[in-house]
Amino acid sequence: MGALPLCSLLVLLSAVTFPAAESGSVGVNYGRVANNLPPATKVVDLLKSQGITHVKLYDADPSVLRALSNTGIRVVVTLPNEQLSSAAFPPSFALS
Repeated sequence: MGALPLCSLLVLLSAVTFPAAESGSVGVNYGRVANNLPPATKVVDLLKSQGITHVKLYDADPSVLRALSNTGIRVVVTLPNEQLSSAAFPPSFALS
């Protein structure tokens, strides 16, 4: 078997053997420390129009969480360091 057919066979086998890698996702950090911010609903419309699928929030503003609910956008809410131990126990803190 020549070198070219052998290389072709190896490429074919590697393509069949290794599944395609999962594609990444695009996300943004959404901070609200500024003036003249658009309403949360407008921000969510912008995120969806740009294909953004992940958002990190720096606070748990209820209007922002409501605007993001049922949109399919994944949300991560950060906590300040001083609240981490409270979030770990009791479980009711995490639910509030």
